[in-house]
Amino acid sequence: MDDELGLAALDAAPNAIFVVDADLRIVHLNAAARRMTGGLETGETLLRRGGELLHCRHSIETLGGCGASASCGKCIIRGSVTKCLQTGTLVRGKTRFQSHVKGEAEAFFIVTAKGFRHQGKDLVLLILDDLGELLRMRSILPICAHCRRIRTEGNTWEAPERYLSTNLSVDWSHGICDECLEKYHPV
Repeated sequence: MDDELGLAALDAAPNAIFVVDADLRIVHLNAAARRMTGGLETGETLLRRGGELLHCRHSIETLGGCGASASCGKCIIRGSVTKCLQTGTLVRGKTRFQSHVKGEAEAFFIVTAKGFRHQGKDLVLLILDDLGELLRMRSILPICAHCRRIRTEGNTWEAPERYLSTNLSVDWSHGICDECLEKYHPV
């Protein structure tokens, strides 16, 4: 894949994607990540740490910025980057992110980190999936007391698997819990 095609593909992705070094310094970011950081272009972000660009509240706690606060040792984003570089594996986690920008609400992310080498440097593809839309879904779902189907906004009734798959893009697998196994399939 040539560089232009690769960059165009990254920009087309709906998730915020950063290419960072071991210290979370930004090497590249896609269009969604630029929107997340306030519209900054790659040149404006180059070698700045992710916590600074995302306005992490811990990045202003000490003079050293992102990575220097006592809280940074527990940072899921920083920990995911470190672990994937140490182990060479894909690392996923979830985190609650709090901004220091006045009026900003906290954000929730699924964090995915995968290391790679480019031009002799160890880098990490860091993907932040914003869970905000999921958490903003209505908090009470009308469920049929008998068949357990869920009433949609269009007043139709859907199986829970279909409803959640449609609204959350989640694939499903079925199993049997211990209580039902004992009740319906006693040994």
